[in-house]
This record gives sequence, C-alpha cells and structure tokens, in this order.
Amino acid sequence: MWVWRGHGRAALSAATWDDASPVDFPAQDGWYVVATTHDVISVILDVDSVVDPESGVIPADREVRTVEWVDAPNVTPGWYVSMSGPCALTVNLGDLTVPAIELQGSPSS
Repeated sequence: MWVWRGHGRAALSAATWDDASPVDFPAQDGWYVVATTHDVISVILDVDSVVDPESGVIPADREVRTVEWVDAPNVTPGWYVSMSGPCALTVNLGDLTVPAIELQGSPSS
C-alpha cells in the first residue's frame, strides 16, 4: 500500500525518467515515504537480500526512488526521477554485542 497523502501520490504517478518514459512503480505493497518536501519525495521498499559471507559487502536490502519537481529552461516542468537504485540500510556489527554494565558498589544516597 502506498503510504503518503497530498501531492505525493500524484507526483509519483506523474514522474518520468529523463527520456520521458513513465517511472512505472512496481505494484507490490510496501513502499513507504522516507522524505518529502514540496518539491522532493523519496520512497523506499524493503527487498530480500542475499548475504555473501566471503565478500564482506553489506548487501542491498532496500530499493529507493526519489522524484523531484524540475522547472528549468531546458526541460518541460514536471516530476522527474532524481535517484533510483538499491541501498543497504542494515549494518553488520560483526561480533559486537550489547555491553553488560555492572556497578562496583551500591549507589550512595
């Protein structure tokens, strides 16, 4: 389900790539807004990732798309994709764990 109100839905529906082809957001549910202003909207989708333990690279676990209102002399004013691609929001902490805290004595009152 798309999760935003107002101009966001219309902006994403009207957005095009640089070659004027429609963005055609995938129909699956799960896109949600991560940033919005009057002229920029970013949405993100959780995706399955495959971990390669040998590479050490954090795999992409999100797909992000940003559309931006462009009103410049050399283009038709409208919503255009300014960024699209995979990203990794998960951080591998390796062997780190939650630290244990131990008081050396009773707190004084």
